[in-house]
Amino acid sequence: MSTTTTINPTKDNWLAEALPTSKYGGGALVQIGVAGAIKYMNGIFEFDVSAYDTPSDVVSAIFTLTASASVGSANTMTLARLSQDFVEADSNYNTYDGSTSWGGGAGATGDAETTEPTYTFEVGSTTDRSVDIKELVIDAITRRSGVLRFICYLNATPSSSGYTKFYSRTTGAGTPPTLAVTVADRMVWQGDSVPDQGDLDVAANWSPATVPTETDIAIFSTSDENVTAGTLDCWKIYIAPGYAGTITSTPRFDTTELNITSPKSNLSPVVDLASGKCEVTVADAKTLTLDGDCNVKIWRTRSEITLASAGFGTVDAHSTRATFYADANGPDIKVTGALYRLADGCRTLTAAGSSSGRISTTDNTRMDVTLYGGYIHLLSEEIDELTMYSGRIKYSGNTGAPIATGDVIVYGGVLDTRVGSPTFGADSITLYAGRLLLDPGQLINVE
Repeated sequence: MSTTTTINPTKDNWLAEALPTSKYGGGALVQIGVAGAIKYMNGIFEFDVSAYDTPSDVVSAIFTLTASASVGSANTMTLARLSQDFVEADSNYNTYDGSTSWGGGAGATGDAETTEPTYTFEVGSTTDRSVDIKELVIDAITRRSGVLRFICYLNATPSSSGYTKFYSRTTGAGTPPTLAVTVADRMVWQGDSVPDQGDLDVAANWSPATVPTETDIAIFSTSDENVTAGTLDCWKIYIAPGYAGTITSTPRFDTTELNITSPKSNLSPVVDLASGKCEVTVADAKTLTLDGDCNVKIWRTRSEITLASAGFGTVDAHSTRATFYADANGPDIKVTGALYRLADGCRTLTAAGSSSGRISTTDNTRMDVTLYGGYIHLLSEEIDELTMYSGRIKYSGNTGAPIATGDVIVYGGVLDTRVGSPTFGADSITLYAGRLLLDPGQLINVE
């Protein structure tokens, strides 16, 4: 089971624009928001997260402020990493140590790292506030020696005053700020418990003997025991190179992240995510059928894999050893070396390198195609925007002639529209370089 530990800040303070030289570190409250006459009040915090040494296992990190009182109207605050250290007892609106100015200017807002993950929460009502700042915790573990500093400030021009008084780490009256860090446990598939071999829902099939939960990591590693029944509802799933079993289509996976690196296993999971997009990475697979709400990255496959879902968001295939088939028209697809077949087109296709594909549609779905290199056999009579920089596109064999295309721009490469049709229709054609090949006597119809 996952483990949640709660820690308190090592330092906290608040900075008052109305009293720029006053020091509040060590006080009972941290006031955040905008005071009367539109004067800013920023909260600054530091936590020690060095005890968490496996950032990839951090499921969540909930920062919570407990409210004591509120004044005025609602204001939305931004929480961002603070790049400047500060002395708790001596820092104020003008300085970080009582004598030296903040590097980014008064109030420390210029020291907020807005190019990194930021979060928001509301002040102005006497309500506790909680924000999941997992990305900042991971950043602190991997890049800041476990020191997590952040600032809570108004990243906008306020229309009215409003702030909340939260209890500080040294309060004697209420609950201090907390950071609740949940770390996943790793459960390894054994699958050999008699008489329930292959059942994901049986605790004895896992080591330790507990069924993974939604905050755990499930690992299929050295076992060759098949998966034949049950539902795996967990945070992440790893199917490692040593796993040689078969996962049938009966079990269901409900996960946020599925990583496949096994060239030995036979896989047919149903990626069934209740909300959001499951991130699927395929680094090696012998067989695989994915059907669910997910984004897919394909690095290499042992045979053609099948992507069979209308719920795909993106498909990225960036290897000459990647081969896939998709029959959904919804994805945005990027390929740089893959072999691919699209049975129902896609939303957008960006192809480059040595990629080679065949595209057909059954419902005349229009799509945008951009080709930087490689080859496309286009068996679809409905194309929206078509842009070529290099490579070759061939229409021969297209049964949907005459071909209807949106704007066509050719910077290079070969666009071969020859299908035996008397008309090639396009909204516009712009030819800078490259070649446009037409049937003899073919009419170009530009609307």
